[in-house]
Amino acid sequence: MRHKKIMYLADDHFKKAGVKSKTKVVFATSGDSIFPVPEIAKTLMEVVDRKEINIRFSWELKKIESDKQIAWFTVSPDQKNTTLLR
Repeated sequence: MRHKKIMYLADDHFKKAGVKSKTKVVFATSGDSIFPVPEIAKTLMEVVDRKEINIRFSWELKKIESDKQIAWFTVSPDQKNTTLLR
């Protein structure tokens, strides 16, 4: 759950700083669900929908180029073959 907490904290910070409209919060996970318990997953998905957080399932982080603000991922074959997030 810790890895989800930063997603919510970042979204809240951007909102309070008045820059939410200029940002895009993306939560990329190698898993296929936001939470293993369906009832909790449903509630969490309602929260991320309300906050307009972009969720990417089956994305495995491979490399970060912090100087270029790029994160490289390996994407599951059943997902789109996009491997770059800025």
